[in-house]
Amino acid sequence: MRGPCYQGEVSSREGFVSVIARFAVEHRRRLDERGEPVGELPAFCADGELLVELYRAMVFARVFDQKAVALQRTGKLGTYASCLGHEAAHVAIGSAMRAEDVLAPMYREYAAQFWRGVRPREVLLYWGGTSAATTSRDRGTTSPGACRSRPSACTPPARRSPSGSAASLG
Repeated sequence: MRGPCYQGEVSSREGFVSVIARFAVEHRRRLDERGEPVGELPAFCADGELLVELYRAMVFARVFDQKAVALQRTGKLGTYASCLGHEAAHVAIGSAMRAEDVLAPMYREYAAQFWRGVRPREVLLYWGGTSAATTSRDRGTTSPGACRSRPSACTPPARRSPSGSAASLG
């Protein structure tokens, strides 16, 4: 459903202003303020079990993130990139992927990694700087990007460019 959109201009020059680009960001929504559908909902919304599974994955990522931030702030975990506010997008990415797809995550895409089989422990080991997080001999994979079900389906953040390039080349 289309709604109001934000329109803006990007401009810059010394001494005077000239328009160099125009853009608009459309506002879209599926539910109103009371949680009632606005127009027709996407087909996947008919599957209540899937919706609950997606919601649980988002909540899991939020709770994991809160606990990881607490560990980082108390000095028990090294650098940690929070995913707060990104849960829905990352669950959507992970759940939309096919088994043969390759995930080349950025640093915050924990929910997509969890959906693809990465264990929370592996993410914590990675951010804690433990070498066990980067190589798993029994699986011959790397983590936290490595997935138990399909070792080549994920790659760790530090290797995202070469892996993404290789994946796109087929």
